[in-house]
Amino acid sequence: MKFVPVTVQQHGCHSWRRFTNYSFCAAEMVVPIAAAELSRVAGRMPLAFLSTSLGFELVALLSIIPRRNLFIGADKRWLSKYVPAFFRAYPFAAMRSSPNSDPILCVDEDSNLVTKDESGECLFDPDGSLSPEVQRIGEFLLEVEKSRAVANNAVRALATAGAIKPFAINVKVGGQARAIENLHCVDEEVLNKLPNEAFLRLRQENAIAVAHAQLMSMENIETLEDLANAQKSSSIPASSLPDTLDEIFRAAQNETLKFN
Repeated sequence: MKFVPVTVQQHGCHSWRRFTNYSFCAAEMVVPIAAAELSRVAGRMPLAFLSTSLGFELVALLSIIPRRNLFIGADKRWLSKYVPAFFRAYPFAAMRSSPNSDPILCVDEDSNLVTKDESGECLFDPDGSLSPEVQRIGEFLLEVEKSRAVANNAVRALATAGAIKPFAINVKVGGQARAIENLHCVDEEVLNKLPNEAFLRLRQENAIAVAHAQLMSMENIETLEDLANAQKSSSIPASSLPDTLDEIFRAAQNETLKFN
């Protein structure tokens, strides 16, 4: 992927098309999660904290197999009715040039969804302003970024309180044991022993809600294990997998450029 800022100078003559499948994220093992979608994600995917150069980031775990997103079926459809917000606006994304800079609207120039021909929707109107649809996408992505910041501030508060520990995930795929490293989770023992004042500070930072969601979501590791075994087994063709996971796990309806 090659995300660059959307500018009239560079993209004034470009058009774009909407993605028709999720092949663009088929190799992703984690996805960043925003605070506004926390409850929906926690019921479907394991949540964890990813250590980055900027600190811990709240993510959903999509796979226990390297470079294979288990929530994508053989026909590149998403297998759950809830798609994480981070993926929904592709080929667009909101990105920052530095940790303290404001997010700006970017587009993946390596995507075949952005072209110089007229086969899609215009990025810009004739007057040089973003088209109404691209403006709407940009507003949605800024909302996602703000909500991600809320989630990650809560995670940093948990880290400051010493309530985060390494997350050792051990699963079996095809009868073979696998370990997933470099993730972290809530240290429930530390969290429960925090003084009242420290606990109150975490609640004010929305950190208690994040902690409870992460702890609850750990049951979904079994979902990933089942998906991995089903997709790995030669006796179970991809066509026999359910159209959506929600045929097994009840869930809400699909959404696009909104959280609720």
